[in-house]
Amino acid sequence: MTPPSSHPLPLPRRKPASGRSGTAHETAAAPPPAQGRVWLVGAGPGDPELLTLKALRVLRQCDVWLVDDLVGPGILELAAPGTRILRVGKRGGCTSTPQAFILRLMARHARQGRMVARVKGGDPFIFGRGGEESAWLAERGIRVDSVSGVTAGLAAGSALGIPLTHREVSRGVIFVTARTADDSHPAWEALARSGLTVVCYMGMGKAAPLVQALLQAGFAPDLPVAVAERVSCSDQRALVTRLRDLPRDIALRGLRSPAVIILGEAVAHRCAVEDRIDAITLIEYSMPGPCAGAPGASFHETLSLVHERP
Repeated sequence: MTPPSSHPLPLPRRKPASGRSGTAHETAAAPPPAQGRVWLVGAGPGDPELLTLKALRVLRQCDVWLVDDLVGPGILELAAPGTRILRVGKRGGCTSTPQAFILRLMARHARQGRMVARVKGGDPFIFGRGGEESAWLAERGIRVDSVSGVTAGLAAGSALGIPLTHREVSRGVIFVTARTADDSHPAWEALARSGLTVVCYMGMGKAAPLVQALLQAGFAPDLPVAVAERVSCSDQRALVTRLRDLPRDIALRGLRSPAVIILGEAVAHRCAVEDRIDAITLIEYSMPGPCAGAPGASFHETLSLVHERP
C-alpha cells in the first residue's frame, strides 16, 4: 500500500506570501523567490461538487486566484485562508477584463514566486482560451500546467438525461461555438449530414440567425433541441423544443446566457418522465438543484477530509 505521504500529485507546498523565516541566526537578506508557476484550473459548470479532487488540491495550494465571471461562489469558498482572489470577469458578449492584462497579471505573480491559479468555468481547453494562455506563458519561460474541468455541454447532457451519444441515433458529439473572433461559422452543412449531436456554446444572443443558418444548411425544422441555462447551479433551467421554434421559446421562457444548446435526435431519447418530445407542445423541465436530498455528510464536511491531506 502506498503510504499517505507519497501522494501521486507532485504539487509543492504552498509558500507564505511574505514574512520572515523566524530564525534568529539568519542575518543576510533573503534571496529572491524562485519563480512560481501557473495552473489553468477548470472549475466546472458551477456546482462545487463537480470540481475534481485534483483541482481542489491545486487550488488549495495556490497563493493567487484569477477567477472568471462564471466561477460560482461555492467554489470561491473553498480557497485556503489568505488566498488572494482577483476577479477578472470573462463572459461572452459582455464587457470583460482585457486578455492582455490577465496575461501580464499571471506572469507578474509567477515571477514573484507565487503559485497562481487561473480559475475558469468549465474546462480551460474548451472555449476557455487555455491554449492561448498556456502558449503565451510558456513562450516567456513560465511553467504552466492545467487541470481538466467538466464542461457545461457534458453537464447539461447529464442534467437533462440526454445521451449525447446513442447507438441508434448519434454516433458522436461535437462542441461548437456560435461566436468567433472573425464572425466565421462552423461547417453547418457537413454537420447536418453527420448524424452527430451538436452542442453549441455562446449561441443564446444570436438564436434567430443561428436557427436560420442551421435550417439553410439542411437541419430539419422539427429536429429536437434542448437548452440548459446555468446548468448544475441551484437556479438552473431548461427547455426542450423543436429547432424551428427555438428563438420563440427562448424568448417566451426568458432563458439567458450562460446556457448551452443541444441539437440532435439524441435529445428525443432523454431519460425522464417524458420518453419523447411532443411535436407541438413545448416541454419545460425544472431540474433539481445540485445533489438535492443527498444523504450523508455535507459537501464541505467531505472536502475537509480531502483538502487537509498532507
